Amino acid sequence: MYLLDTNICIALLKENTQAVKKFNRYFSQCYLSTIIVAELYKGV
Repeated sequence: MYLLDTNICIALLKENTQAVKKFNRYFSQCYLSTIIVAELYKGV
């Protein structure tokens, strides 16, 4: 199980090649906390 942080989520949103490759490999094991979702929503 992988708990993604805000920096990784931003890298994915910006289509960072390295982050996307790793995410595609492990996406079924990736999770977000409600705090991360709130930070992304608010733009923190």
